[in-house]
Amino acid sequence: MITFCPFGEKETKIKKNIKTEDMDIRGEIIPVEREFYRCEECGEEFEFASDENDPFDTPYREYRLRKGWVQPEEIKEFRESLGLTQQQMSDLLGIGIATLNRYENGALQTEANNNLISLNITNPQNLLRLIELK
Repeated sequence: MITFCPFGEKETKIKKNIKTEDMDIRGEIIPVEREFYRCEECGEEFEFASDENDPFDTPYREYRLRKGWVQPEEIKEFRESLGLTQQQMSDLLGIGIATLNRYENGALQTEANNNLISLNITNPQNLLRLIELK
């Protein structure tokens, strides 16, 4: 493949490599495969920045799986199934709208917030109780 090498600062031939790196996510070591490119002229390795390729998506998903936590799409699907906006859901749960938005978009939740969200997803009666209390 021919592309621009940021080190040699010119178009050159590059080769794609896959490396496994260990990422420490809150004390859990999670191996993650990453794509790197090596310039065949200068030998330097680099990555391409991409909005589609969040380097934390895979390890965060694995961390949640290991802990038995809810995934971002589960949070969003639950909220949408109730016809609630993020603002309404965050008000009911007592967490900030920005926090809920980040969780739905892949940020790693705290254990306390995961427990709160999970209790409501697994038993929607808990959410009805929160509504009554509000």
